[in-house]
Amino acid sequence: MPTQEQLKSFDLKPGKNNITFLVERKPKESRFVNGYIYLWDHTSRIVISDVDGTITKSDVMGHIMTFFGKDWSHPNLAELF
Repeated sequence: MPTQEQLKSFDLKPGKNNITFLVERKPKESRFVNGYIYLWDHTSRIVISDVDGTITKSDVMGHIMTFFGKDWSHPNLAELF
């Protein structure tokens, strides 16, 4: 979690902001990762969802059933997202 000082140093603008950070592992395995930080007004209404295990009826069966050509997702949930 960034500190207040770090957040201020990002100079974020309203909306989508590009960000690049370094993920360090072993020296030769370090990678730069690109992403976004969104800055919304405090009155903005947003929905945040983790879809891992949400779209499929279960994590394990969701992986297994695709090998057999079966759809193991909840009906109509993909359309919702």
